[in-house]
Amino acid sequence: MTLRQLSYLVRVIETGSMTRAAEQLRVAQPALGTQIRLLGARPAIRERKLGTHY
Repeated sequence: MTLRQLSYLVRVIETGSMTRAAEQLRVAQPALGTQIRLLGARPAIRERKLGTHY
């Protein structure tokens, strides 16, 4: 997990849209999706659904 991946994830959550996040981050949407998927491959992230508050 890198700071870049975390900042991408935060932007996706803030905007509520991969498309808007990619535009604001000035990255291609497929590249953003790849970084988010890499985060999702980590066990700690996989076990907890994003947006669920405990």
